[in-house]
Amino acid sequence: MPKDYHYKKGYKKHARARHVSVSDSPLVSIKNKVLGCVRAVPVLLAVPVLCAAVAFALFTQNPVSGAAVSEMPVENAAAPQSEVVLFTGARKVTELTTLPEAAVAVPEDAVAVEILGEKTEEMVEAVGLYVDDALVTVAMNEEEIRRVLDSYMKSCAQLPLAEISFAQDVKTLVGLFPADRVADAAALESLLAEGELSLDICEVVEEVHQAPIAFETEITYDEDEYEDYTHVARSGVNGVANVTDRVVYVNGEEVERSEVSSVQYTAPVTELITVGTMVRPDGSTPGEASGSFCWPTPTLSIITTYYEMRWGSFHGALDISGYNCTGEPIVAADAGVVTFAGYKSNGYGYHVIIDHGNGFETMYAHCCDVYVNTGDLVAKGEVIGGVGSTGYSTGAHLHFEILCNGEKVNPLNYVAY
Repeated sequence: MPKDYHYKKGYKKHARARHVSVSDSPLVSIKNKVLGCVRAVPVLLAVPVLCAAVAFALFTQNPVSGAAVSEMPVENAAAPQSEVVLFTGARKVTELTTLPEAAVAVPEDAVAVEILGEKTEEMVEAVGLYVDDALVTVAMNEEEIRRVLDSYMKSCAQLPLAEISFAQDVKTLVGLFPADRVADAAALESLLAEGELSLDICEVVEEVHQAPIAFETEITYDEDEYEDYTHVARSGVNGVANVTDRVVYVNGEEVERSEVSSVQYTAPVTELITVGTMVRPDGSTPGEASGSFCWPTPTLSIITTYYEMRWGSFHGALDISGYNCTGEPIVAADAGVVTFAGYKSNGYGYHVIIDHGNGFETMYAHCCDVYVNTGDLVAKGEVIGGVGSTGYSTGAHLHFEILCNGEKVNPLNYVAY
C-alpha cells in the first residue's frame, strides 16, 4: 500500500485512489447513493454547503473491524453498516452512518460539486502537497515533490551536520484531484523561488561549550578575633564543565536551547574563610580599644602641618592648632594603656603615649600638662592632657602621631577629618 510523505512526522498510510473519469469513477456510485440518502435524510443537505468552502476528503470506515473500506479491494468494500466520515484537512467534521457501501478519498473543495454531479471533468490520481493542512500544489509524481523540497531544504541549510526539517507541517497526500489542478515540478520550484510559498528551515544541532562551576565557600569562625575580622585562608577557584546543548535554529536564528548533558572537566576549589565572632568594644571601657580612632582635639580642627616633608626633614605627624588654643582638651583617640605620660627633653616636651593593644600606638606631644599617669587604662575620648607649646615648638599646638607596628603612618588615613 502506498504511503503519504510527511516532512515533519515521516510516513503514514493512506488509501490510494484509482485513475478514473467522473463518468466511471466510484465517486459516481457515491454520488448516487449520497443523493439517494439526501432525498431520504434531509440533514444531508448541509453537507455540500459545508464542503464547498473547505478542502476535505470523504471516507467510509467499517465500524466493526476499524479498517478503512477505501483500503480494501473495491469488490470487498461493500459494508451495509459502514460509516461516512467527512474530513477537512486532518480534522473530522461530521459522521454519517449507514450510507454508502464504498467510497474513495477525494481532496479539495470541488468534491462537493462532484458529489452533486455538477462537474464532468476528468479526475486523476495524483499527489497533493499540503503546508499546515492547506493545499499548495498537485503533482503526478510524489518523487518530484520530494526532490524539489529536499533540494530547497539543502540549499537553505546554514549549519553543517544539522538535523534539517521544515518548521511548518509539510506533507503529501495521494488521492483523486481534478486534472486541471495538476502541475509539474517546475511550478513548485517557481513558487519557492518567487517567495509565493514560504517555507521556514528548522535546523537542530548539538553544541558543546564550557561553563563555569561555581566554587563553594567554607567559613570557619574564630572566637579569638573580633567580628569585623575576615581572613581568606584559601581563595576559591571556579571549576569547568563541558556542556552539550540542543539548539534549534529557524532560518539561522536561535529559537530554543536546552541542556542535554554536563560533564565536569575540572573540579572547583573551595574557598576557605576565617571570620571573627567577638564583639568589638566601642572604646568606652578603659583599656579595650575599639579599633578606630576619633579626632584628638574636639575643639580644634586646623591642621598647620601635614604628614609631609618640612624644613628638609619628614614630619611624620599632624600639627593641630587654633586661635588661643592653649589648654584646649586633648583626648585619647582610642582606648588603651598609657605607656608614657610626662616630660622628656627630646623635643616633645610634655607628651602621652598610648598602646591600644592591636598593633597601634598614638602619641600626643607639646602638651601644657598631662592628666594621666603611666600604666593608666584610658577610654576612647577620655581627656588626657591640654594643648601647649612645650619642647621644640613655635606655638601652641598638638603634635599627633599614629604608629602601626612601630612605624609612623599618616593619621588622616585612620582619623576622620
